[in-house]
Amino acid sequence: MKNIFKPNNLKFLILLFFLGFILIYHFYGYMGHYGYDDIHYAKLAKQLSEGHLNLLTDQYAYRWTIVGLTAISYTLFGMSDNSSAIIPILITFITLLLVYKFSHKQKIGVLMLALALFSLNNPTILYSDKLMPDIYVALSIFASIFIIYYYKFKSNKNKTFLYALLLSLSLFFGFISKGTIILFLPVLIYLFVIDIIKKRDIKFWIFSATISLFLIIIYFSIIKILTGNVFQRFDAIAINSYLNPCSYDFLPAKFLIERISYKLILNFIKSNMFTAFIFIIPLFFSIKFKDLLKLSNTHSFLLGVFTVLFLSSNFMTISYTNYVPMSIDARHYLFLIPIASVIAAPVIYNYFNTKEYKNYILIISLIITSIALLNNYKSAYSTYLPISILIFIRYCLPTNISKRKNVFLFAVVAVLFIAPINMIKYATKSTKYDVQKTLIKDKFYNIDKKSIIITNDVQKRFGEYYLGFDTTQNAKFIK
Repeated sequence: MKNIFKPNNLKFLILLFFLGFILIYHFYGYMGHYGYDDIHYAKLAKQLSEGHLNLLTDQYAYRWTIVGLTAISYTLFGMSDNSSAIIPILITFITLLLVYKFSHKQKIGVLMLALALFSLNNPTILYSDKLMPDIYVALSIFASIFIIYYYKFKSNKNKTFLYALLLSLSLFFGFISKGTIILFLPVLIYLFVIDIIKKRDIKFWIFSATISLFLIIIYFSIIKILTGNVFQRFDAIAINSYLNPCSYDFLPAKFLIERISYKLILNFIKSNMFTAFIFIIPLFFSIKFKDLLKLSNTHSFLLGVFTVLFLSSNFMTISYTNYVPMSIDARHYLFLIPIASVIAAPVIYNYFNTKEYKNYILIISLIITSIALLNNYKSAYSTYLPISILIFIRYCLPTNISKRKNVFLFAVVAVLFIAPINMIKYATKSTKYDVQKTLIKDKFYNIDKKSIIITNDVQKRFGEYYLGFDTTQNAKFIK
């Protein structure tokens, strides 16, 4: 029994605890599908599980990770909500495991905070069981960061080819998941240029570029064989483009200015993504700019990577013909959460232990809380205000509070639980997803007479999904 309380065992138990909460959220807080992209991925996966997939003009059919892995799940377990959620949950588990690997050598409190910041973050927990490719991209980017980090600072660099191969496979995984992997390109250029200037790790980058090029050639060769057009994936994207609130190349300039100046940050605050950022911002007041151009230690490496990744998220275009930044929807930026959690965790620990960066953290927390309150965001009351109160109380106490610092650490984690628990409550009391699913299956599955159900687009998609996209069914949903 005493062995359980050894540091390494406790750390592993903490990991299991957060893994368990993600499962609890799925079984008690599942809100169902959105009804658009996710249902379409389910349809493509069902088609693939039956041995056919139409690539030509369907841009989503080129996202082979989500379609392929979901198809395997459907083949093994049949088509259901749980089999749709298995792969997303596994992807979330792997990402959480990488957060654990990043932080497991640090103090137990730091590890606990890192795991909590990632797994209890609203967008993370919300999309942990959803049929969306953004969690795949998040894993790809974070795994790539981890591989480069481990090669540079934890290995003896005698397995350069292996690390280059792992990096290439990780990037390729993201590339065949969703095009937003392009937002990671500035980070790779940033790291590559610094290493070239410093004349280090050149072989690693040569191997990585060569293997990546080889994988890309194979990929486009397969596309050529299957469709007859090596660039069919990009043609499909162009064919399916349409005017929407993110079409900044067609909208008045003020929409673009708002997008790159403050709207993304506001949405991060609204969605609870900014929690870790409160504790990262003070680091820029202590680190020298030249350190971000050297990246000679883990601290400057992680902060430098996060900085470029954040700037890329805010400013980089996702179009090669016009300046079109990514939509502000938080799900597109899930890749920021794991690295932010790893960086912020020791800062939080040190603040509640020794009040490090106390003035910066207090001021920033009050600013973010004020913004959230002024905009009447739910996150103001579930997260930012309670966190700011804890920060203020600690600010007023003496620097040395001995073991009482642990009370604050557990209090921070408790606050982080508020938002996901509220989501579970909302799912169990306010959504009628199971009722709707049962109704459609009971009334329309395997009915004797041909019937036409006129409904809206979302309900049409749901109806087809509940009937397993079975074209032999007598019930037909139209919009």
